[in-house]
Amino acid sequence: MNHSTVCFALDIETNLVKIGCTSACPHVWIAGIAKIWHQRGKFPDRFRLVGVIPCDDKLELKRELHTRFAKWHQGHEWFDPVREIRLLISSETRGHACNECMNPSASENQMLSDQASAAVARALRGL
Repeated sequence: MNHSTVCFALDIETNLVKIGCTSACPHVWIAGIAKIWHQRGKFPDRFRLVGVIPCDDKLELKRELHTRFAKWHQGHEWFDPVREIRLLISSETRGHACNECMNPSASENQMLSDQASAAVARALRGL
């Protein structure tokens, strides 16, 4: 299963959009951003995950988006929230929930795994 993701975060104080990527849960990614800002003496609760794009090559897609939006680049991975970026977020991204986010118990995780295996088996029988 592919876990590569390009993530979009909004800084609600500056209104800038961060275009980054992760192989981990996007909520872990944004918590890492908040931790760095907290260490700098700033408010860590100012960041919102506004969308994700699952992909095969997160670095390639991130580079493509950074190049596409280069004229609105404000430093590091931060961009002005111009119309083009807002349209991409509203039309091409989705929300995110994963086992790590939902924090299932071991028994729930086993049940989900068993259900997924059964669904795959049913689909394969239908071929």
